[in-house]
Amino acid sequence: MLVDDVEDFDLLEDDTLPIVITGDVDHGKSTLIGRLLFETGSLSPDKMEEIRSLSANSDDDVEFAYSMDHFEEERIRGITIDTTQTFFRTGSRRYCIIDAPGHKEFLKNMVTGAAYAEGAVLIVDVTKGMGDQSRRHAFILNMIGIRQVIVVINKMDLVDYSESKFTEVQEAVNIYLRKIGIIPLCIIPLSSKKGINLKEKSAMMDWFDGPTFLHALDSLKPLSEEINELRLPVQDVYNFLDGGTLFVGRVESGEIHLFQQLYLLPEKIKVEISEISQFDTRLSMAEAGECIGFRISGDLMLKRGQVISSTLNAIVDKKLTGEIFCLADKPLACGEKIIIKLNTQAVKARIAKIYSKFDPDNLDVIENFPVSVNKAEIACVLFELEDEIVYDDFNVLPRMGRFVVEKDNVPVAGGITRKI
Repeated sequence: MLVDDVEDFDLLEDDTLPIVITGDVDHGKSTLIGRLLFETGSLSPDKMEEIRSLSANSDDDVEFAYSMDHFEEERIRGITIDTTQTFFRTGSRRYCIIDAPGHKEFLKNMVTGAAYAEGAVLIVDVTKGMGDQSRRHAFILNMIGIRQVIVVINKMDLVDYSESKFTEVQEAVNIYLRKIGIIPLCIIPLSSKKGINLKEKSAMMDWFDGPTFLHALDSLKPLSEEINELRLPVQDVYNFLDGGTLFVGRVESGEIHLFQQLYLLPEKIKVEISEISQFDTRLSMAEAGECIGFRISGDLMLKRGQVISSTLNAIVDKKLTGEIFCLADKPLACGEKIIIKLNTQAVKARIAKIYSKFDPDNLDVIENFPVSVNKAEIACVLFELEDEIVYDDFNVLPRMGRFVVEKDNVPVAGGITRKI
């Protein structure tokens, strides 16, 4: 990419905490997000006027779901059909909310959207309880390693804010989540449409002694890695008109320091950092979670997909074993050619072996060494790749252990690296 100024590239604020919103369709995800934007002052006057105009034919004064449903088809059908990202800020920090669709045919969007979330909100309609999609979403959240989960029991206004009804649904949700290995941080009764228990406590539910939704969000902690080794995947290369070159990426783990001697993977070449910057500010170091620009000594040209590392401990291989959640309408079979996308890397590969597969609903093994994997099944798989890929075991470094399987430019599975 050729640019004439460093400000031509865009970096997200470093204090942003990404979270994903999951749950069945019609359980109130879009309304919850819209109300949240309103309560935190994140809706512009023009957006509020648009929402009021679109709500003119609604039974309610303001339909906050319209703040998320950007497409006319969504408004007509009354559902959210794509993953959207929305930003807002509380007094504590900035958030990026990933609104994940609930329909089965949109499940692949939830997987790719949730891949880099550091916390999750599972929303359940108190009048319906936990549905099939809520269960599948929860299973995937656990599978990709999202441990910070807040459960919202929504639409409490429809049951007259009943404590007994909340307790009934709460117990059912807890039973399933604990079965798959998720212990929710908290389970909160809420009316997103009315804004009850979202920002402030309400006398409507004085029997509830837990946090409000906003307080629960602010209790989430940024993802902390168990190792301090640097992993910095190269995201892009900017060539300036004056002949200079700047590489950009996100520090996924550890720290990077000026003049530090590091390794370029998969080539295992030693490099030295000659500059670290954010926009027009020079830095002496950057840490995990920060998006940076950087330069290296010498004339070595980097490319997207390479990884800067402080050690040679990352796995560099033409084989990858992992656990996948199949999203394809047609079975994924042994020998099938696919693309593995891991962080900024994209490598051609084939399914070499399927060790086993099981059902996410009951966690029972369906078959050992099957020849294919069907939609919504979990499988342990060996991939053989055309080129080397850089990754870490998911249990060691989650951000370098999540991947997406694509075929014909369509995500057909989400996965995590595992030792089989």
